[in-house]
Amino acid sequence: MAIPVTAGKFPLALLPILASVLAGGTIITCYILAVNEGHVEAWPNTDITHCAKYAPESYIFRVGIITSSVFLIVGYVLINQWIKGQEAMNDGVAPRSHCFISLTAAACVAGVVGAVCLIVSSAVIEPSGTPWTLHIVFAIIFFACTAAAQVVFTFKLCLLYNEDSETSLTSVWSLALKVLLNGCTGVFLALFVGADLLKSHGILDPIATTQLKNAMEWFLVADILLYSLTLSIDWRGKGYESLFIPVVGGPMYP
Repeated sequence: MAIPVTAGKFPLALLPILASVLAGGTIITCYILAVNEGHVEAWPNTDITHCAKYAPESYIFRVGIITSSVFLIVGYVLINQWIKGQEAMNDGVAPRSHCFISLTAAACVAGVVGAVCLIVSSAVIEPSGTPWTLHIVFAIIFFACTAAAQVVFTFKLCLLYNEDSETSLTSVWSLALKVLLNGCTGVFLALFVGADLLKSHGILDPIATTQLKNAMEWFLVADILLYSLTLSIDWRGKGYESLFIPVVGGPMYP
């Protein structure tokens, strides 16, 4: 009979660092290569997508972004379980009631969907023949779902801190950073969406409109990755995921 035996423990604080640093490092590396190779113009005259269209940066982009997206998915699942566990501790024998799905679980689903959409959006970028409608739709879903998930997680963490600050998952400084980053997300999204409106009213010319949208895309990605890094503050020194390996027989069985 195979039983699980602990092989070690993985510090959860390292997970959001891996996700954010890998994604950020990948994007910066691809940008530098794309500019040096003459594939794109310098910021803000290029968006992230065009920094991943041509070799060799396209190969680096796929590997780095897809891998970091998987790390983000794991992070969403873990923060969901972490919040649910803290709620159970606070409630004792009287668990709080939910509708069809809890708000935290809904945020987890949104985050996972967003990360999967990022994988798809990144995987379809080609030097020629990129399915732009597919790429853009999945990129929009990524930004929308990720922003919604992060706002809900912040809201739930604020509630838990208010219930019992002594056992809270986060510190007041970590919460303040999360709220600030959520606010920046809203501003960046509004400016990205509003760029075309400003153009239609003659406030921005076509070049300035493109530059503004490019800049907001870069800022949104940076904002999302910085939010993920705040989880490393929450999990530092107190969060571990046990690593198990199946062993036939074992000390608990004859």
